[in-house]
Order: sequence, then structure tokens, then C-alpha cells
Amino acid sequence: MLAQFGVPWLFPRLGHFKRTLPQVSLNFVRYQHAHDFATPHEFDAAIQYGYGNWPRANARYLIGKETSIVCSPQLRDALPLHTPQDLVRATLLQHIEVPLAWQDWMEAHGLDTSASRFGPGFNLYSLIIRAAVSGFGVGIVPTCLVEDELQAATLVEPLNDRFDSPLGYYLCAPTARTNLSVYRLVAGWLGGWVAGALLQPWGRGGCACDGRGWGGLHLLRTTARTGERQHRHHGQGHSGLTKPDPCAGRPARGMEAPGAARTVFNQIGP
Repeated sequence: MLAQFGVPWLFPRLGHFKRTLPQVSLNFVRYQHAHDFATPHEFDAAIQYGYGNWPRANARYLIGKETSIVCSPQLRDALPLHTPQDLVRATLLQHIEVPLAWQDWMEAHGLDTSASRFGPGFNLYSLIIRAAVSGFGVGIVPTCLVEDELQAATLVEPLNDRFDSPLGYYLCAPTARTNLSVYRLVAGWLGGWVAGALLQPWGRGGCACDGRGWGGLHLLRTTARTGERQHRHHGQGHSGLTKPDPCAGRPARGMEAPGAARTVFNQIGP
């Protein structure tokens, strides 16, 4: 799972997850982006950012396509920045793994795209957000990543015009894994938040998405277990998180044994 999805959006909801699904244990493992789900991986599912067209993956769109143009209120007033044409005076903050973001936005608004890929580059949305808060430039980011900053008015949307990106966050798994009951439980819980069916975990509005962080948070290994929990360290660079042995005590697919179901989250992403 992408960390920027996890840290601002998923983690504040983990208390609700535990109360709602006490039989499911989540574990977070290190980054591994799955390009082809026919290849064996050390997780059973993932939350990935992209177009949702990974080979041999069952990809369920969650959120993240709604995109905002953001900057500090001080920069908005200094440029000034009130119309799309005013962006010619702005420093455009670029996500190096989403290089066409500004070009797509400018094309949709009928603007010249010749300068759409010029500007300082960042590999994480969280860095773009921090740079925008500091007044360094103007960012284009998934709206759900900046709900806190918009609430606090450390960022503003100077153009008041959101854009639907072709990219978003997807819950992905090999088709065979989607038959696991623990996968269906987690997918249903995530879907409830995304659909707005559940109350926010804090007392103000929030959004169910995030950009890519730490490398990101590549979701889920869903393994059902019985008996005592047995963990082994994931290895160097694992940040102290552990994961269950992928083989010991594993039932046949779709036939989980009783006991605590275990879901391993793998960290990834932009």
C-alpha cells in the first residue's frame, strides 16, 4: 500500500478497522510494486496508484482521480493567481512519476502545454504538498491528499476548479485471491469508507485517498491463521515491522481456517 494513502487516510481509521473486523490482523511489509500479478509476490493484494490495468490483476477503483491545483495563500496573492492563464507566472511543482499531470490539466483547459513539464521535480506527493505550503510553487495533487491543509488554510485552491485525472488508487489482487473471505472483508471495509458510508474517524471532513509515500504502501497479504501468532523479521530496511510466515499453517485458497485472519500490507509508491 502507498504510504501517503496509509499515513493520512488509512492509519487514522485503523481503530475503526479493529473494532469492526477484530478477526483480521494487519501487517505492513516493505515496498514491492506489482506490475504483473501472475508473478508470485509476498502479499495477496495491494493498493496501487495508476490506471488500473495491471496484467492479471483484479483492480477495484477506490479513489484519487479528483485532482486539485494548490498553493499557499501568500503565493496566490503575490503572483496573483486567479485564472488558468495566470499559471504562466508560477513555478509548477512536478511529480517525476506522474510527468503528464500538468500537461493533461492544461490540455483540458485549452492552454499551451509547451511549458507543462518545466519546474522542480519531486518523487512524492507529500514533498510537493510541503513545498506548496512553503510558497515554493504551485502543485497539482489528488484532492484527498490535501484535505487537512485546505481545512487549515495553509493551502488554497486559487482556481476553484478540480480536474478528473485518469490515475487513481486501486485495490488489486490476483483473481484467485479475491475469493478469500478475509480479502472480501477488507475490500468491503475500504469500500465503505470510500463510498462515505462510514463516519469519519475525526470530527471534520476527510477524503479517502492519498498519494504515494515512503515509497508507498503496497497493500495486503491476506493469510488466515490458526493457533499462536508466529512472526519473523522481514529483513534489513523493514523499519521494524514483521510479517507472518507465508507458508506455515496456510489453508487451501478460499478455505480459511478458523482463527485470526492476517493481512500484510506492503509499503510502496509516489
